[in-house]
Amino acid sequence: MKRHSNPYARKLRQFRYHAKQLKRLLANGEFARMAEARQQQIVQRLRRLYADLAGVISGTRLRRALAGLALALAAGAATPALGQTFGSPVVDPFNIDAVNDWSIPTLADIDNDGDLDLFVTGYNYSAGEYY
Repeated sequence: MKRHSNPYARKLRQFRYHAKQLKRLLANGEFARMAEARQQQIVQRLRRLYADLAGVISGTRLRRALAGLALALAAGAATPALGQTFGSPVVDPFNIDAVNDWSIPTLADIDNDGDLDLFVTGYNYSAGEYY
């Protein structure tokens, strides 16, 4: 008698293997020390296998293979939030420091550093102020 195996049995074995590997990496802290590209590669592989198996294998069997992994992944893969880094302060190139009566603010990239600078002109100004 010839044995007919499930055509998705190999994918299920791969899914279980990669889930077990990820659990091990999370347990000993290696996952957090990996490069972000490698972390994404491992997670994407599991997601792809899960999507392939979701319609064929029961959800209970897949959840059993991933028992606790989602929580561990969320806790272990969390990275601290990093704020925006700012460049060095720009010195006022126009050497103007007073804003008089009526001002017209305009945003422009005056110093070509990639951000918008506040340039203030006025009704009777011959020159503008730069902030």
